[in-house]
Amino acid sequence: MFKKIVLPAVIITAILASNVTAFAEPNRSIARRLDVTTFQLTKNLDGTKTFERNQVISGRADDGSEITMTVYWFKTEEDRSILSKKKAAIDSNKGQWIIQEKSSWVVGASEIFAKPVTLSPGNNRIYLSIKDKNENVRDEVVNVEVVFKNELTDFINSIIMKNLK
Repeated sequence: MFKKIVLPAVIITAILASNVTAFAEPNRSIARRLDVTTFQLTKNLDGTKTFERNQVISGRADDGSEITMTVYWFKTEEDRSILSKKKAAIDSNKGQWIIQEKSSWVVGASEIFAKPVTLSPGNNRIYLSIKDKNENVRDEVVNVEVVFKNELTDFINSIIMKNLK
């Protein structure tokens, strides 16, 4: 009776103990073999509109990669509201991009980075330049528009009221 219980228990234990689990990081080893700078933003902010002036630029990059981030704000020639500035920026491109902030850092062994950034009301452009250990460079541009809730609400209400007339 003892052999009937112990023998199957030993066999089951040996089978379970012999299982090996391996995890692989997808596509990163292929990019390293091809000598390509590996870089990926965690959250794609490009082309978004937000009420939040404080954002976090985060993502993954190779260990030892140097990231330079420059934040620009679009200043129009006219002194108007944010909504007018948006229209002028799209229609006439009259204005200039002004540097608001510039910083650089090196990615550590975790290959994860996060950098807080404060955006100005209106159109903002975040320029990221990533240089890996092999001097390969990759550039990334993120465009974000910051709007005020009350201005956006007034603008939408004026459109709705105009359509009701």
